Amino acid sequence: MTGSDEAALGKAMSDLFMRFKLHYYCQILRNVENRSTTLSTDESYFAEVVYSLGMPTIGEVASFVQISPQNAAYKVNRLVEKGYITKEKGPNDKRETRLKVTERFMNYYNMGNRYIYDVAGQMEERFSPEEIEQFVHMLNVTTRELPDETPAGS
Repeated sequence: MTGSDEAALGKAMSDLFMRFKLHYYCQILRNVENRSTTLSTDESYFAEVVYSLGMPTIGEVASFVQISPQNAAYKVNRLVEKGYITKEKGPNDKRETRLKVTERFMNYYNMGNRYIYDVAGQMEERFSPEEIEQFVHMLNVTTRELPDETPAGS
């Protein structure tokens, strides 16, 4: 791959990601204005991290976002009060508390996901099943090979 090919690929990926982000931000800001959500931007991002980590402990979230466990506990408690996160006992160790997002969070989160599925539907109308299969394959390989986004990797 030549330098200009890499630059074109990087720009195309950046442009696509920016389009998705802008749509998501518009949805969030519109819902904040309409008062259909009570999450601040900071709380929204924090809840998304909890969701993305898949039932982490407070310590795991604190470590991932590189904040103190006390600060993480404060943020978690605010999200619990607002109904976006619950605390559950660990499946193997009942002394362990795991964080889980609620249906209320998922409704909030899915505002952005609907757009992704709309775009996917448009792609399926425009491209052949073979092209879609190849694109899905490329996305899956790329996702598997991305560097781990952990504090050690930052």
